[in-house]
Amino acid sequence: MIQIGFLDFDLFPESPEFYTTYMMKNIKNDIIFTDKLQLSVVELNHIELATEEDRLFEIDKWAAFFKLNTWKELKEMAATNQYMESAVNTIFEINSDENIRELCRRRAEFEAYERMREKNIEKLEKANSELNMTVSELNATVTELSQTNSKLSQTNSELNSTVSELYQTNSELSQTNSELLLEIERLKKQLGNQ
Repeated sequence: MIQIGFLDFDLFPESPEFYTTYMMKNIKNDIIFTDKLQLSVVELNHIELATEEDRLFEIDKWAAFFKLNTWKELKEMAATNQYMESAVNTIFEINSDENIRELCRRRAEFEAYERMREKNIEKLEKANSELNMTVSELNATVTELSQTNSKLSQTNSELNSTVSELYQTNSELSQTNSELLLEIERLKKQLGNQ
């Protein structure tokens, strides 16, 4: 199995290469496991590092082909190579097929909708969690206020009772004071008569 990957980034930035082939080997004795399994990599950012062999097999042209941005550039390059022309025709057919474009558009819309939906669900779950926490805090505050209100009612009741006792004591004192004044007046009269 041979696979060729076209990368638009540096696979190993510390050691850039244009075209590289990797194979499995025994690291102890450098014996290659098989030549039927190869992974070739073309780094599109390093066309300038193409060797004579790379140019001979036109790998540099294919790399340049993948870096083109317009149909005009693709068609001009394809005019020089029958395989590139076939690739351009296939790309054009895929891009001009209304059904395929519609399917791609729908797929992109669905993926965007799913991302938005997941974000909204996360936001709603977070808001719900915060709301539950706020409700719990409010319930705790209501419980504390109820306890405080109960204590205040008890204190108010005790104060009313004390005020009632004070009124009664004051009334008794007023009566005793009146009786004492009457007794003083009686004693003054009695002393005045002697």
